[in-house]
Amino acid sequence: MNPRRIAGYLGSFLPLLLLVVGLALAILGIIQAKPPYFVIAFFITVCAIAIALGYVLHGEQIRSSLGRIPPRTEYLSEPLVPGEIIYKTDETAPLKDWIHHETYQRPTHVSVVGSSLRFVTPPQTTDEWNYIFLNPTVYRWKDFSWNLKFRRETIFREYAFNFRYQGFDDRYRYRFEDDKIFFDKKVRGNWVNNIASTAFPVKLGRWYDLRIDAYQTLFRCYVDGRLWLENSDTDLADGSISLILWEDDGLTEIVAEIGPSVVRHLKSSQVA
Repeated sequence: MNPRRIAGYLGSFLPLLLLVVGLALAILGIIQAKPPYFVIAFFITVCAIAIALGYVLHGEQIRSSLGRIPPRTEYLSEPLVPGEIIYKTDETAPLKDWIHHETYQRPTHVSVVGSSLRFVTPPQTTDEWNYIFLNPTVYRWKDFSWNLKFRRETIFREYAFNFRYQGFDDRYRYRFEDDKIFFDKKVRGNWVNNIASTAFPVKLGRWYDLRIDAYQTLFRCYVDGRLWLENSDTDLADGSISLILWEDDGLTEIVAEIGPSVVRHLKSSQVA
């Protein structure tokens, strides 16, 4: 059985079981007038409360340590090796290759800070976007590894990194939202959201190192050198990359920064 599932069962049911046992001993102590039963019942109840509080406060860390997030050098299935660089942001002109979406990216809402791109979009409507992409007719990759750094400075809704991007209606993405990472896809205009997800709180102002691998039908999302999601799908065989930030509450300003992108050819270590 999955260790995370075992941890979930223990965290959910063990405190309840201990409370039932403690209550039974307390009742037995009352009936038989035996003080030791009260001491044991009190001890068991304290243990139950401590386990329950520990799981509430640190449950995700417990489950993560039990196998959900292996180190970068441990792969769940196919061992993959990034190879030669096939695209790299021009750090002297970071916006040079990126195309602004004609509807969803106002040029004044993205600027260059050093070698990074800074997005600042005020909440003027309930449908605010930042949306840039590499031309998929020029950059059309199948097996590749995409590396970049990112950070967010406000709690806007979606921070999405799209890959095998063929256009607005055809793309995969790893999406950071509501303290989780989601794997989604959009094919021929139809969304399938939350194919898979895992907890990942993003701290404001902190830089994160993101790596997305796409190899044949296998996809992986790493953050800070640790594997968080591994997924598989067959709908989109190739494409480029895209960055999309979105907010719809009409209140929250989008403020974020994204570092230079490096894309490498990806191959299996099992292929000569």
